Amino acid sequence: MPVISKYSSMVYRLSQIYFDEQLAPYHIGCGQQFFLLHIYRHPGINQYELAYQDHYDKGTTARAVKKLEEQGYVLRRSDEHDRRITKLYVTKKGEAIVDMINQVLADWHAIITDGLSDEECEVTARLMGRVAANAAAFVKKK
Repeated sequence: MPVISKYSSMVYRLSQIYFDEQLAPYHIGCGQQFFLLHIYRHPGINQYELAYQDHYDKGTTARAVKKLEEQGYVLRRSDEHDRRITKLYVTKKGEAIVDMINQVLADWHAIITDGLSDEECEVTARLMGRVAANAAAFVKKK
């Protein structure tokens, strides 16, 4: 039986190496890019929603947001109606690197799908989505 987790783990580790190298000039690591893009696509999202939507733990999310804030890519603003809620927004500096990050992601996608047909890419994405959903459902039950 093929060990799916072995291959997904390999791709994950190699992705981290690639993204760390590509993002080093911007002083962000492979983990922060996904948070930055998510905040960019969902301005005003709060930290809890950010963690929940992509199944990150709260500590990882807090560290990533803090690093992005320290680098000047993200800012926090209190909600106008409820001061207990802090909303996240991408700064002009953060917006300036979004296209570059999207290109790095596209380049990596091209690298890892080299030699695969469009149909094979779609099937792989759909199946990995189901695998991820199974894993998330299992963890949620615990």
